[in-house]
Amino acid sequence: MDEQQRLNEAQPPVADRPETEIKRMIAHNSLVWRFCFYGFIKNLQFFEAYLLLILLEWGYNLFDIGLLTAIMHSLTYIFEVPSGVIADHLGKKNILLISFCFYMVSFCFYVFGERSFGFLVCASICYGLGEAFRSGTHKAMIMVWLDRQGLSKYKTFIYSRTRSFSNLGSALNAVLSIAIVIMFNYQLVFAISVVPFVLDFALVASYPAYMNATPDTKGSVRDIVADTSDALRLLASDPHRRRPLLSSASFQAVFSSLKHYIQPILALHGAGILAAWGVPEDQQLLGTKVLVGVLYALFYLCSAAGTRHSHALSCVFKSDKMAIDLLFDLECLLLLAVGLAVAARAVSLALPLFLGLYVVQNLWKPWALAAVSDLMGKQRRATVLSVESLVDTLLEFALAPLVGYVAHAHSVEAAFLGLGGAALLLNRTFLSGGWEGARQPAPPGQVATAGMPAAAHEGASLSI
Repeated sequence: MDEQQRLNEAQPPVADRPETEIKRMIAHNSLVWRFCFYGFIKNLQFFEAYLLLILLEWGYNLFDIGLLTAIMHSLTYIFEVPSGVIADHLGKKNILLISFCFYMVSFCFYVFGERSFGFLVCASICYGLGEAFRSGTHKAMIMVWLDRQGLSKYKTFIYSRTRSFSNLGSALNAVLSIAIVIMFNYQLVFAISVVPFVLDFALVASYPAYMNATPDTKGSVRDIVADTSDALRLLASDPHRRRPLLSSASFQAVFSSLKHYIQPILALHGAGILAAWGVPEDQQLLGTKVLVGVLYALFYLCSAAGTRHSHALSCVFKSDKMAIDLLFDLECLLLLAVGLAVAARAVSLALPLFLGLYVVQNLWKPWALAAVSDLMGKQRRATVLSVESLVDTLLEFALAPLVGYVAHAHSVEAAFLGLGGAALLLNRTFLSGGWEGARQPAPPGQVATAGMPAAAHEGASLSI
């Protein structure tokens, strides 16, 4: 018997340890750190805080931008199912590496976007393919690790942790992008964005080999379409399953459609804010760029703090479904408040309200994932997440050009008021409720052990 085996037998199984100790072990695990840095590096897309401003300066309007967003989402939707088939044959790790290649090609097309709208279409197509191959893949890899350790009950905790690192990456991205946008032209901003994805490619390539495991029976496109259709039918027929899934997809689609509209708001009204602050007129364009970067840094820093501790709200919410319902209501109210503030030309008030949108979305995300991921059990978790992603993509495909058209033809505030009001009505009328039948958050200090794999009980340490 070797020394490690004697140590394992002398200590209680991981699942029998206090919750605080298990969380400490998770937080210090080397693979969990890599999970965290994956999101941190992935969000270093230096153009993100300025994409709408860049396209507007290049002469495109908000409706054009909405069309590009719709093209991206349509590619994501079309290739969502085939990407699952490819993952069956190549493995999750390889499919994630392929997605990074699509992202890098997309950034190369963006470099030439000022010359022709066609280059932007190609960039959107490649970005959409990257999203299709990446969507849900890394989360599924995290769940593989949690299941191997018998710690699936801690998915909200670990997703909160990894999500907070993603937001820290976004905050650093916003700060760095200020200097990059000031020092270089827009074409170089897109070109430099390739570098973090090269680093993330190397990081994911270092994940354990079992992340590339493929099922003995490979799925075909027909099989996966049939399984997805069957899952859709079952989810649609059961309100306790239907409402969490539609709520999650709707929330994300609404947020994604408006999350970057702080850029056109500042493009339209930023000069007035800066003039009130005493910034000379010839410095106001530069000041607007700096202000955008600073605001995005604040958005993501506060979001990181919120999402890191979102699991602590288990003492407030009776269930995952209650959490996503109430946070959806709050998000809609904030959208309405932003619209009213912009309509009243109180843009300085709209800025902290926008901060609230990001914080609420990041509080909501781990709860939504927990509510949706196990709607049909572990064996069909990937299918449910795929269905949720498909519904989200369809909604974003429909909303992006609609929001762009309303903002271009009428006003930005009309887009916020219209979508915020419609989403609040939808949530209150059709999506809310079912709290009693929803999964209850695990009480502090109590961890269910039923169904845990033997590997979780054999030793007291967490492996990769």
